[in-house]
Order: sequence, then C-alpha cells, then structure tokens
Amino acid sequence: MTNARRLILAFFLLAMGVAGVGFSVKLVEFAGDLTAEHGLQFAGAHLLTYGLIAAGFLSLLVLGFVRGHFKDVEEPKYDLLEEERRHDARLPRA
Repeated sequence: MTNARRLILAFFLLAMGVAGVGFSVKLVEFAGDLTAEHGLQFAGAHLLTYGLIAAGFLSLLVLGFVRGHFKDVEEPKYDLLEEERRHDARLPRA
C-alpha cells in the first residue's frame, strides 16, 4: 500500500471516528432530554427522525447485499463502457 493510500485511509478512519463520536454524543444528549419534564416534546421528534433515517440507510445496505450488488463492484463500470461503445457505434460518422 502506498503512502498516499495510507494517508487517505487514515484520514477517512479519523473522520468516521469523529463523526461517530459526535453522533453518539448527540444521541446521549437527546436521551438526557427525554428524561426531562418536557423532554419528549423536544427530543422525541429528533430521535424519531434519526432512527428512521438510520433504519432507511441500513435497509438499503442490506438490500444491496441481498441482491448481490457488492459481489463485483467493477461490473457496472464495464456495463457503462460497453453501453457507451454501442451508443457511439450508432452515431453517424462525420
């Protein structure tokens, strides 16, 4: 693995870690607000929104795995290149 790839991977992992910590802190804050007197009115809608969005992304990821979209990630590229070649062949030559 080249140094550039290692640097990109390290940056990506750091960014994902920071984002994960930030998301976790926000969920803990919302959970704390839920225990307050009128907390459900404030934090309930936000927690429901976060939960629905996370469930939607998780379901799309599972659907992708079930349908085999991650078996050969290069295949769509070759399909598009082949489709472009066929399209170019139909164009009139100048």
